[in-house]
Amino acid sequence: MINDFEAEQAILGSCLTSGRALNTVLSSKIIPEWFYDEKHQHIFRAIRKAQKSDIVLIKTALENAGKLKEVTLHYLTALMDSALPSTVNEHIKRVNERYIARFVYELCVNTKSDLEKGTFSNEAIDRIETELMVISDNRTTKPEAYDDVKFEAFDYLGKVEAGLAPGIMSGIDELDKLTAGFHGGELIIIAARPGHGKTSFALNTSMRARTPMLFFSLEMQKKALATRIIVSSSQVDAHKARSGHLDKDDWKEINAALGNEYPIYIDDGVNLNISEIRAKSKRFIGSKKIKMIVVDYIQLLSSGKKHESRRVEVGFLSRSLKRLALELDIPVIVLSQLNRANTTRHDKTPQLSDLRESGDLEQDADVVMFIHQDWMYNYDRKDEDKSREDVAEIIVAKQRNGALGKFDVEWDGATMTFSNRDFDYGN
Repeated sequence: MINDFEAEQAILGSCLTSGRALNTVLSSKIIPEWFYDEKHQHIFRAIRKAQKSDIVLIKTALENAGKLKEVTLHYLTALMDSALPSTVNEHIKRVNERYIARFVYELCVNTKSDLEKGTFSNEAIDRIETELMVISDNRTTKPEAYDDVKFEAFDYLGKVEAGLAPGIMSGIDELDKLTAGFHGGELIIIAARPGHGKTSFALNTSMRARTPMLFFSLEMQKKALATRIIVSSSQVDAHKARSGHLDKDDWKEINAALGNEYPIYIDDGVNLNISEIRAKSKRFIGSKKIKMIVVDYIQLLSSGKKHESRRVEVGFLSRSLKRLALELDIPVIVLSQLNRANTTRHDKTPQLSDLRESGDLEQDADVVMFIHQDWMYNYDRKDEDKSREDVAEIIVAKQRNGALGKFDVEWDGATMTFSNRDFDYGN
């Protein structure tokens, strides 16, 4: 059974007669394509435009769309007799199940056709996997009309203007001015050569934002990451902490820092693959309401399948992580190594072409930023002035929805902390 006509009628009738049921329906993931009957799709679009349980407003919306003759006022009125507002959630579930059944049926028919024609390939497997990922989140790849979504966009702009819907701020003022924060659906690449502070920057951002975050660490154990958080929060010297030379004042600062709570959830599975990251992220977004994901770092991540080259695999991973950001509507921050190309140039400043193993990282990312500490390349510690050791350059080399730029920030290597001057992690 690929449709449930009565459940569709019950949903629409409930929207026409009950404001509470209407709010329940509009706050769900339901979209017009879930309805099998085309008349029902037209009616639901009109209901979304009206935003009220008012048959006059809904009739007007149908007239404006040129669909009232197809639907008829008689049918619209008759739907009110089908209203079952107390069980509208159950009907939404039933209609969604039928929509998924149609989606899967169509996918199977297309796959069967590919097999019979001899056109089935690895690309077809990737397509099937992608489409199943989409439908598993009750999302659709079918387009929606601009008129159906423009008011949602208008409301979002109003919330941004009122300061109610900003992105997740990094706490680095110049970066936040450029990006307005990290936003849902965005894939953010933070890239640097080893030792330039990628992990520290991601942790510092999470600590300042105080927002629930899931940190997938493929390089460091959770104990080591927790130690970094304590060191940054207490501002004690990391080398002293690792070598067991903390004094009484240091321990006092550490004890005080333990009172700072950061909703950071760390997964240090060294053999993580992209499927596990997807599954765990979905569980945590439900149970812990996570607002951001960090993957440290992509070159250590596995796709869980064979590819013709590592370059192709990294491209697959970057597309998968971008899809994850879109599906969960949260920013996904991916740390990445740079190749050695910049070390052979006179100017060591990173470029987009330095992204290691895949140009797809640049293509899929909404934001690409580099961390660059020039002093690490260009000076002899015995002879040169060390004044630049506390400075790092942040380079926003790509931003899909904003400007590019570069600026200096403070880098405290002893506490592994990036910051603006005088930032207090305890407040």
